[in-house]
Amino acid sequence: MRDNSIFLDQATFVSVLRACALLSIHSLIFHTGFDLHELTSSALIVMYAKCGDVKSAVQVFYEMEITLKVFNEMVHSCVTPDDVTFLGVFTACSHAGCVSEGRQIFSLMVNCYGIKPRDDHYACIVDLLGRWGNLKEAEEFIDKLNVEPNAMIWANLLGACRIHGDDIRGEQAATNIIKLEPDNSTPYVLLSNMYAASGH
Repeated sequence: MRDNSIFLDQATFVSVLRACALLSIHSLIFHTGFDLHELTSSALIVMYAKCGDVKSAVQVFYEMEITLKVFNEMVHSCVTPDDVTFLGVFTACSHAGCVSEGRQIFSLMVNCYGIKPRDDHYACIVDLLGRWGNLKEAEEFIDKLNVEPNAMIWANLLGACRIHGDDIRGEQAATNIIKLEPDNSTPYVLLSNMYAASGH
């Protein structure tokens, strides 16, 4: 805003100060190791939600260690998890970096509970694998699907390729998204960012 000579008012400064305060508090919580504590995480969720940052509130929720604990308690208590439960667990595994657990739980969902995965389940697994650098495995997972991968699945692979600088797989993922959704600008933006990061 300053570079473009846009007038800064009181609301602008309040927003910036609020954002700075949130980031510093969350950073301090993370470095002291309390970010996985149930009460602290709950307070962070409330803080972000009250400030209108719903995306961050949701991310903190899914990163909470309690998510996997609750799932394990459900299983041990013979409470049958449904497809929505598994979706939440996969998302939590993805944000928390629990790749091995995510693989095991996906197998449990299919082989033990007989739940047929939906596209969003597949997309979560691709995100889980790709986010943590397992791009080849994510690509192989997509290749073995019994359904035609949708744009969301390819977008998760493309996002992971951008993070880890895999231009070749990223181009393939982007090509597939463009075929499925030619008016979608996302693959172009992600490809542009990926090329820029690699100096092309």
